[in-house]
Amino acid sequence: MNWTALAVAAAVAVALGFWAWYGKGASPARRFRRLTIVAMLAVAAGIGTHFLSLYFEARRWPSMDPEPTIAHLKQTPLIRLVIADVPGSEELIRSALFEDVRYPVRHGPTRTFTLMTRLRTDYIVPAFRSADDKAALAAIAARLAFIRHLQSTSLPLCREFAIQGLQDTRKLDAEGKRRFDAMLAALEDAYRSGRSLPSNPALDEAAVRAAQVEAGFLPGDFANLERLGELADVEACALAARMNTAPTQVAAERAAPLARHLLAVQ
Repeated sequence: MNWTALAVAAAVAVALGFWAWYGKGASPARRFRRLTIVAMLAVAAGIGTHFLSLYFEARRWPSMDPEPTIAHLKQTPLIRLVIADVPGSEELIRSALFEDVRYPVRHGPTRTFTLMTRLRTDYIVPAFRSADDKAALAAIAARLAFIRHLQSTSLPLCREFAIQGLQDTRKLDAEGKRRFDAMLAALEDAYRSGRSLPSNPALDEAAVRAAQVEAGFLPGDFANLERLGELADVEACALAARMNTAPTQVAAERAAPLARHLLAVQ
């Protein structure tokens, strides 16, 4: 309801009502005609104010339409599958986008970011933890192949991918784009396989560390994992490669569980 329009209409009605009732020559018939005019003017004022407020609202929020972003998300790997799989998720995202534009968050993550994090936690991570052995190992192998390519072509991009994920795929060369797309396809295959399977027991912290030690990790490597963002390009990239090589360096019964863990946490 447009309370501003109602307030304007009421103010007009009250002001003109005094004129209609107490004005000069206010006979009963004339008072009735004047009150009719007052009602018409009040309605007109309310309608005018309502449409003016809509106009200025549209001018104030020119980018409120969330549909271009929704369309983009429907093409985004993994997220597009969640939107298709989870009833109501599209409307939740649309509402969050709208609210972020209209009522921007001054401190902390946006509503949309918080929602996307929750969708990952509630749907993507459990699916990765339940992925079948073949799909989980294939996804890690595809990610390692992409990291290896970045190691040989762009250490800054490799470091960026290791720390926060690649922000702009336009920086990739043709082979890098091919390997990136192959990695995303493998991740989606792992997600799909996990959506239909019961949850696998997750490796606890001690089991993960034991598997990494088996794969050759030393105390200094664990220290570097804690400060990955502080490492130089070549060091961060090398550590990311070793992380994703680990499933091939452990006993067969621990390879797939470690791969599922890496998919869920990275």
